[in-house]
This record gives sequence, C-alpha cells and structure tokens, in this order.
Amino acid sequence: MIVTKWVLVHKLDELGIVARNKSILVAKGYNQDEGIDFDETFPPIARLKVISVLLAFASHMGVKLF
Repeated sequence: MIVTKWVLVHKLDELGIVARNKSILVAKGYNQDEGIDFDETFPPIARLKVISVLLAFASHMGVKLF
C-alpha cells in the first residue's frame, strides 16, 4: 500500500492576502516496494474529458453508474 498525504497551500496575492487555497494529494515514494506498488498511484482529480469518456462507455455498455 502506498501512503499518501494531503498538502495544503495558501496562494497569496501581491498584497499578501489569501487569494485561494490549493490542495494536492501526494504519494510518499520512499514507502514503495520495487515491483509491487509502482502501478497503484492514481491522480487526485478527475478531468472533465475522462468523466465524459467514462459516461459514454457506461452508456454504450449499459452500465449503471452511482
């Protein structure tokens, strides 16, 4: 199993005021076992194009998505 960690960042504008908050899920690579965990990392977000392809494929195959 790959251990992950959420990294939270506060983006500031030129006046030093918080403009937006960002977060990213990162994997702690030093915990990976060679040949076992390298293919188990997934992106933390789903892109719109991927969701569209998933919905089209599910519709074509007649699969219900929840």
